[in-house]
Amino acid sequence: MWNDGMPRAQWGAVIGASLAAAVFDMMQRRIPNRLTGPVFLGGLVWSLYACGWGGLRDAFAGGVLLALPFVVLFVCAGGGRRCQDDWAVGKCSNS
Repeated sequence: MWNDGMPRAQWGAVIGASLAAAVFDMMQRRIPNRLTGPVFLGGLVWSLYACGWGGLRDAFAGGVLLALPFVVLFVCAGGGRRCQDDWAVGKCSNS
C-alpha cells in the first residue's frame, strides 16, 4: 500500500484530518462524527483501491480492533448506569 507513489496524498489526508480533529477538540471539547465517519470510510475506500479486497478486510479489522477499547469504555464507564464502581473492581453490569 505504501509503495504506490502517492505517500504525500496519504500523509496529507492523515495530517489534515488529525489537525482538523485537534482544532475541533480544542474548541468544542469533542470530535464530531461528521469528521470521523468520512475519514474512516475514506480509509476503507483507499485500502480497497490500493490493495483490493484483502486491503479492505485488513483495514476494517484494524478499525474494529482499535475501536474496541473505546466501545468497552462507553458501555462500562459512560453508557452503563452503575458501572463506575463496577469498573474499579473489574466487572461491568448494566443493571
